Amino acid sequence: KRRRSNDADTTASVSTSGSSQSDVDDHDDSSGNNSPHVVERLLSRIERERDEGNPVAQLTTQHYNLLIEAWCIRGGRESVIQAEGVLLNDSNNTIGGTSSTSNIMIPNPRSINMIIKAWLKIADEESMERAERLLTLAEDLGLATVRGYNLYLSAMQRKGLAERTETVLDRMRRHSVSPDVTSYCQCILAWARVGGTSSAERAQHLFQELKDNELIPDVYTYNAMLNCWNRSGVSTVALRNVRQLLDEMDALHQTGDTRSTPNLTTINTAFTVFARNEAVTFAEELFKKAEIVYGVELDTLSYNLMIKMYSDVGAAEKNIQLLNRMEKLFRMSQFGASRATPMPDAMTYVSVINSIAASKNARDRGGKAEDILHRMDKLHRNALGAKPTSEVFDAVLNTWAVSGDRTALKKAEDLFKRMEERYEGGETSLRPSLKTYNTILKVYMSQAQGNAAEALLSRLEQAFADGNNELAPDCYHGTAIPQLLLHVPKATTAARPRKP
Repeated sequence: KRRRSNDADTTASVSTSGSSQSDVDDHDDSSGNNSPHVVERLLSRIERERDEGNPVAQLTTQHYNLLIEAWCIRGGRESVIQAEGVLLNDSNNTIGGTSSTSNIMIPNPRSINMIIKAWLKIADEESMERAERLLTLAEDLGLATVRGYNLYLSAMQRKGLAERTETVLDRMRRHSVSPDVTSYCQCILAWARVGGTSSAERAQHLFQELKDNELIPDVYTYNAMLNCWNRSGVSTVALRNVRQLLDEMDALHQTGDTRSTPNLTTINTAFTVFARNEAVTFAEELFKKAEIVYGVELDTLSYNLMIKMYSDVGAAEKNIQLLNRMEKLFRMSQFGASRATPMPDAMTYVSVINSIAASKNARDRGGKAEDILHRMDKLHRNALGAKPTSEVFDAVLNTWAVSGDRTALKKAEDLFKRMEERYEGGETSLRPSLKTYNTILKVYMSQAQGNAAEALLSRLEQAFADGNNELAPDCYHGTAIPQLLLHVPKATTAARPRKP
């Protein structure tokens, strides 16, 4: 009969993403696939010394755990089956070529948890079932620990099995194992994967239960809860709860408790909620506090979320200020600045240009948009910044289309010509797309260029006939061009776009 070993189980804290924590005892040394056989030979030597009369040569749980660990590190289904054989004293499992059944293994919690972790890493249905059986074995032997349950919870949350994670909490209590912060965090993460308001409310109940049990949420648990409300959709309820969570984190930070200090994930999740709800004031306040109060170095996503929010509310000047700051920080990084650098990417420039296009009362919108494109080009050439893309060119073309400028037609066609020439010159990121041609059509419509619009459609039809399925004319052409030709007299033929 198996009995509980005196060897202590080793536990560790949860990882930052809420995924399963890693054993501090588990050495991720996968340098050799022969390591299990090396351990087997060493254990065989101990057996021989014992048989030859050495009284101190005894195989212990620690020795067997080394063998289990070696098989688990090796990875793969067959290796984990070997590890399980060591644990279950399988008669087919041998050490050094001889039967090891004369040494009955006395497992400890770590023995079982290593194999549970290895099965959950494979993550298919059979592996999940085998991990479940091992967890039941640990319960039957009185070896179940919070570590083992948290490994299982982590696998459940990655599959979005939120209901089942809550049953695991109940199961823990039945076996006198108290859920810890990690346990609750995994359950909350599972509800975040499900999404929706009702899921956020279920997660909020678990979050309150955690605090009622006198546990202090860490930053990862707060982030999981923030993500629940982020995935609940646009609502004042989500906005209110996110603000409350941030206030709690700030209050804990002010007391000197760094476990709950907001990190980059916190900031970006909150920015997402604020942007979706157009909560500009709250976003600006958090933007200032992130670096000054919490010491968080904002990244490209942080800036892009702020820029997208400003774009949605038509705050073009604020976007240009943020872009100025990003470009300055990026240039500084090329001279050895130590801080992390938020490099402006294509999304950054598209959002800034779109905000300019949306500024209906601004003068020379098309010119300002082209200036932003030139800045991107210059930063790429001089400091290895992001490459210009067709999406950025499309945004500038669209700005000319809505600008109302008398020179818009010529400016747009000149820009389109440069785009085609650069693509043909090898800049593959500037390949014109159907959206590009639709935007050119939009320019023609704004300038009442019926002939040019009709010619554009003919060229796209020919490109499609030649096998370019990506440029198949869509419903936009089918409605916009007839409308233009019906209601606007054919204007003087403008310069036409080159054949795709």
